[in-house]
Amino acid sequence: MNPQPTFIGDWKKKFGEDYQIPKEILDLLPDQSHDNSLCPSFLVGYKAEGKRQYEVTLWVEHIDPKKRCKECRASRFHFMRLDQVTGECDGLVDTDDLELALKYVKSYQEYLIDKVKCDPAKPKCLQCGNMNMASQGKDVICDQCHIKCGEIPD
Repeated sequence: MNPQPTFIGDWKKKFGEDYQIPKEILDLLPDQSHDNSLCPSFLVGYKAEGKRQYEVTLWVEHIDPKKRCKECRASRFHFMRLDQVTGECDGLVDTDDLELALKYVKSYQEYLIDKVKCDPAKPKCLQCGNMNMASQGKDVICDQCHIKCGEIPD
């Protein structure tokens, strides 16, 4: 039987200050690093959709690309969506750009707080205002910045 991970909520204790987590992230998101995490993680938010409960997390890799986890993505910042019912995990965005990562945090938080319904005939990206959208199943995805901007209503 595998023990449950211990929530430590103190990235410095587990990973050390040389990870250099940007102050903007520390001021904006709660630390949810666990003792079995591969890099520091910060909770962006939750979203309930029917019987599903999703958690969106921002993972922050080491500032030095040579010291990043080999099993993880190469980018410094990556967003993951965990389905807490099935345990399935999806990568949402990977970037080395802090400003872009902060924009995604704000955009995801807006989506996670209020479920966005958009008219598939007139969708508009919440992040960049782009009018060119693509549907992937029920999701409406921006062609330009690739974030989920809504859902096609039933």
